[in-house]
Amino acid sequence: MRRVVITAVATAFLGACALPASNEEIGHSAEASTLCMIKAAHDLDDQKSDAVAIAYGILGACNSVLSQAAATVGQGFSYDNQQRVKRKLDESNLRTATAIVLK
Repeated sequence: MRRVVITAVATAFLGACALPASNEEIGHSAEASTLCMIKAAHDLDDQKSDAVAIAYGILGACNSVLSQAAATVGQGFSYDNQQRVKRKLDESNLRTATAIVLK
């Protein structure tokens, strides 16, 4: 009986701990993010507005994909490190979206 309880507790604990994302998962998330930003740039760029303003629109249009990518990259990290990852990705995504508009 004691072995069953220990096994159940260990299984519940390990199930609650997410493993870090694989390089393949991170790559798929990055590709999905980039493709979303390219499509949004095509839809939003009026060739008149400021590139950064359009980039912010792109980030809004791709919010769910970008949030999922941040969650994938931060998977298995502590809450504080997940927040750091999200901040760094937010900065990087703005630069990327602006670069896409300027191409």
